[in-house]
Amino acid sequence: MELREYIRIFHKSWILIVAATLLGLGLGAVASLAATPQYEARTQLYVSVQSDVGSTGDLVQGTNYARQIVGSYVDVVRTGIVLDPVAEQLQLDITGAELASYVTASSPTNTVLINITASSPDPEQAALIGCAVSTGYCASCVLGEVREGDRVMVIGVGGIGVNAIQGAKLAGATVLAVDMNPEKEAVARDFGADAYL
Repeated sequence: MELREYIRIFHKSWILIVAATLLGLGLGAVASLAATPQYEARTQLYVSVQSDVGSTGDLVQGTNYARQIVGSYVDVVRTGIVLDPVAEQLQLDITGAELASYVTASSPTNTVLINITASSPDPEQAALIGCAVSTGYCASCVLGEVREGDRVMVIGVGGIGVNAIQGAKLAGATVLAVDMNPEKEAVARDFGADAYL
């Protein structure tokens, strides 16, 4: 076909072409307006291993160890042990298992980074979920480097605090929870606190 033939086809069918284009644009606009917006809150965590000895071999070994444990941390983020207290403390009408569909965790290959994304139709809820998941759990396990046999005190038994309690308990620590509200003792103990003050 030559250019003349294309022009002739367009000239004969221009009404149909314009109508189809307008119909497609209209349907696209309606679908876009009818769709529920999804908001995302993203956080990135850095996992490191502290070493008292500063030799190059120790640093390499620590980095390799951190890369190995990052995979475990990524797997645990979407489990009930992390998400159940988030759902409860944020008073969501869903369980931790259902909340897992709103939370993703990943680690870029050969890095010590954990990317956590929480999504929700409500931007405030997405932000709260993202903060509660990453802050409490990772403060205990990753940043605090809690190990088996350690003693940990968590001050404040809110959405972040209960995840810090769980993270410390998962790491094998003895956990003391502290809160001014005596009614939070049961919640603290449900999520792993050994003692409450």
